[in-house]
Amino acid sequence: MRAYGRFMKNTAALLLLLALLSLLLPFCRFQAKGQDMTLSGVEVLTAGGKAGYTYLQQGGVPDDFVLKAPFTWGDVKEGIHYAGQTGNSNLLVAAGVAVCLPVILCFLAMCMLFLAEGKKTMVLPTIFIAAVTAELLVVLAGFTAIHPFLLAGVYLFALFHIMALILILFGWTLGGYREPKQKKRGKDGADREKNEDRDRKKSRDHSRSRHKKSKGKKKRRSSKDSKKKDDKKDKSNEKSRKKNEDQDEKNSQDQKQREQENRSRGIQAAGSVGDGNGIYSGLSWNLTEGKSSAVTIGTTPEAMRGIETGSMKAAGQIADHNCQIIYHPEDGSYTVASHAAENIGLRQGGRILKQLQNGERVRISGRIRLEVGREHFLWLK
Repeated sequence: MRAYGRFMKNTAALLLLLALLSLLLPFCRFQAKGQDMTLSGVEVLTAGGKAGYTYLQQGGVPDDFVLKAPFTWGDVKEGIHYAGQTGNSNLLVAAGVAVCLPVILCFLAMCMLFLAEGKKTMVLPTIFIAAVTAELLVVLAGFTAIHPFLLAGVYLFALFHIMALILILFGWTLGGYREPKQKKRGKDGADREKNEDRDRKKSRDHSRSRHKKSKGKKKRRSSKDSKKKDDKKDKSNEKSRKKNEDQDEKNSQDQKQREQENRSRGIQAAGSVGDGNGIYSGLSWNLTEGKSSAVTIGTTPEAMRGIETGSMKAAGQIADHNCQIIYHPEDGSYTVASHAAENIGLRQGGRILKQLQNGERVRISGRIRLEVGREHFLWLK
């Protein structure tokens, strides 16, 4: 979910919380026993709590239990009984559902909005808010006769729902509930790391097999030497000759191994940085000339422009988005140090050697391609 989409859905959830709290204010007025009475959410919760406590203590609620003076529990039962006798029980049930359902849907939508993460989890709360808002608008616009009996709590409840629905619809219109692009790039980076781990594992297995072969050769040579030592009298000249041959063979093997290691390291770099693309297009540095054998590059267009122009305004951008390349003429290698929020990939021969993160550094040799994202890269030659 995008940052502005998360802000909109959390703001809408806070508006629904305010809508529930607004019902604690007086929300309706009516006449009972010849006098006007107002009803608020606080009074409903207080009377319900007292009735529940009395039921737990006595096993029932007496008829003379005062809900709100002079209204008692017996009056409520008489009203329900009278509605059943006159055939208005269904109307009474419909009125109760019409009053309780918006409150329940409002509470569920508020909880879902706080926990929502993405488009799928935003569907139900949007439907709930739209249903409650539609019901309130129909009641307020279609039944004008009940307006004198409604107080501030109902109007605030409707107003907060309309505001929350507008924010939710803005989030849907602007695409705020979609998955951000950074996560997709993160998945590509994870795939690169998996490929890199697989390549490292193959190289380790290859080195182990090569070590086992060389170890077996050494054992065979030692067994031959032990057999030759048994014939000291008759084969003394042959023994010295064999030793010389073995020494020559060992030296040749060591030389081959050193040559193989040099080939595995690649051709030594020549201290040239350039042939880039994106923000590095047209730029090049020769680190074998001049006073400094290091260069600092930016990892964002703003940082790169600040480095090229030398502007002090871009100092903060350069500090958070830069990479330092140091050339070592003694062995023709480079040290690459990342001081950037972006991941920096080092590719050689079509495979990733290292994925540098902020604060990491690595020493490399050979022709290396330094990549920042998919569009910006340059060569270390």
